[in-house]
Amino acid sequence: MIRIGICDEAEEDLQMLRAILQDMIEKACMNAEILCFQSGEALLFEIEQNKRMDIILIEIGLQGINGVETARKIRKTDVNTLLIFITRDGQYWKEIINVQPFAHIDKPIVKEKLEEAVVRAVALAGSRGGMIQFSSRKKEYRILLREIFYFESDKREVLVFCEKKTYSFYRKLDEVEEELKQYHERFLRIHKSFLVNLVYIKELSYEKIIMCDGKEITIRDKTISKYYYRLYRKLKTIVKNDGFTSSGKKISCKNLYEKYSVKGAHLKDVNGHIKGNFITYVQRAQKVFGENEPIDRKTRRHMLKIRRTLDEVFK
Repeated sequence: MIRIGICDEAEEDLQMLRAILQDMIEKACMNAEILCFQSGEALLFEIEQNKRMDIILIEIGLQGINGVETARKIRKTDVNTLLIFITRDGQYWKEIINVQPFAHIDKPIVKEKLEEAVVRAVALAGSRGGMIQFSSRKKEYRILLREIFYFESDKREVLVFCEKKTYSFYRKLDEVEEELKQYHERFLRIHKSFLVNLVYIKELSYEKIIMCDGKEITIRDKTISKYYYRLYRKLKTIVKNDGFTSSGKKISCKNLYEKYSVKGAHLKDVNGHIKGNFITYVQRAQKVFGENEPIDRKTRRHMLKIRRTLDEVFK
């Protein structure tokens, strides 16, 4: 769900903005929540308590902590929230630049300009964490991937399980999996009928997983082998081609180390955060089985090949 905050001390303007956005959300079948505030202090308190706010529309000329100062405080802990400033006669424009505004709208509010800015903001907020779009019962839906627990295939339908609601649409689960490949670190096909969000796995074992909503799903035997084999093929290609990938791209020793070695998976970026690499991805898939659980013969064979290949590349 996309969380949209509106901050304006004028009750009439606040309700007008809310009405425009609510109408927009209903027409577009967006999965969004609107929260209203009449001071910068109230908005900051909400963010402190509940953390995430995807889009904020904020009046600059607030009493107390004004809109610019409120934005500065938000930016100290959050660089991703999209800020849409509501201004009168372009006031504070120089100060706004320093807090990375997404857009600004002049008063009096023109409905079309407001809707255009919010639509762009929603599209960007959705693309950051991924979003799936589908049609169901003559309505178009756009759901953030981070809100989805898992997909389940039921004959010709795909069911989408979220915290408060379940959706359905006609498509093959294979097609959904293909669409979500760019988010492979989040979703895992653990059964022919289930595509699960790893974030919402509550309990793990070799034979099954239990999702946060209590759903038990059996794990198919070949799941983990597929991910190990993918890494093995990638490394083997590089070794055979003298440091070149299958597409002809040269991989330096440094890049090999960073992208494919176990130690490289723990390297940190300039901000001190662990970057992770392909090994991280494989290890995440392996955790579905648990470190001390038995592994089938095919998986052990792939793991041995990977170790040998890694030894060959990084000797």
